[in-house]
Amino acid sequence: WFLEACDLNVLAQSRGLWQLKQAGWFKYCKGILYGRPVLNEDVLDYSLEDALKENLADLNCQVIYDCDFGHVPPSWPIISGAIASFVFEEGKASIEYHLK
Repeated sequence: WFLEACDLNVLAQSRGLWQLKQAGWFKYCKGILYGRPVLNEDVLDYSLEDALKENLADLNCQVIYDCDFGHVPPSWPIISGAIASFVFEEGKASIEYHLK
């Protein structure tokens, strides 16, 4: 999955993740890339990292956040529905699309 929240604050992002999880969207999830939101400020000492851990920690998949896509530059183009390989090593990331 790749997700990005644009202008939701951290509490709304947490609720959204919880709702997606409860609806079964992450049942077969192999990994999550989370883009950098516009509103990336803590609310009541609750951070985006807290929201991700609270809602995604038990999924048994890799979660990488603060990714370079979405509404905050630099912004990679992401092709929805494409088969892709994502590699993250030593603080650097790359995406390879497998278009057929």
